[in-house]
Amino acid sequence: MQILMTGTMVEPVLVMTEFQVETFDDPERLMDVSEAAALLHVKGKTLYAWVSRNQIPYRKIRSLVRFHRGELIEWAKAKNNQATSRRRLSTVVK
Repeated sequence: MQILMTGTMVEPVLVMTEFQVETFDDPERLMDVSEAAALLHVKGKTLYAWVSRNQIPYRKIRSLVRFHRGELIEWAKAKNNQATSRRRLSTVVK
């Protein structure tokens, strides 16, 4: 917040900088395990299992596991498409 003087009054004014305000739906955002688990509707324990088996895209920042939101959404869509294809194939094979 910056203070601007107008005449004899001093008024606090909120001034936006060139930095972008981070939103929760930003596809470029890195998420922690609890946020990623909430997005995918799974438990954090499940995410850690997928990470240990390299079944999900993730990043390690020092010892922290982080997930790129956009990559997670694309990964989930691809998994959903695979599951749908398998179901269609199993009904055709029967």
